[in-house]
Amino acid sequence: MDAFEPEARVLNPSDISIVADATFYGKKSDRLATLVFKDIVNDKIVACKHIDTEISNDYKQLVEELTQHVFVIQGVTIDCKQGVAKAFGEIRVQMCHFHQIGFVKHYLGSRPKLEP
Repeated sequence: MDAFEPEARVLNPSDISIVADATFYGKKSDRLATLVFKDIVNDKIVACKHIDTEISNDYKQLVEELTQHVFVIQGVTIDCKQGVAKAFGEIRVQMCHFHQIGFVKHYLGSRPKLEP
């Protein structure tokens, strides 16, 4: 077990489109989560970071890390937590469809009353 060495990740700098989200383990009070950036075209994780809470500075740090490695981020899909979109600066940001539907259901309900 001590002799195990994981394979080194080889990332080829290119144009990428990212899905970005944080995954919490256990309860949020446990303060254990991982922020993941995945390239949806190549289906590869291009950056990740262990975090305590989901804040925009963590997103910004990973964006800077990717741009330093000569990646060109074409667009990002996020869950639109407040303030996170600002971390991407001039990069195009889109809210994921799952969360769009959730917002609509929250404000209209799943069976809105329509005028006759």
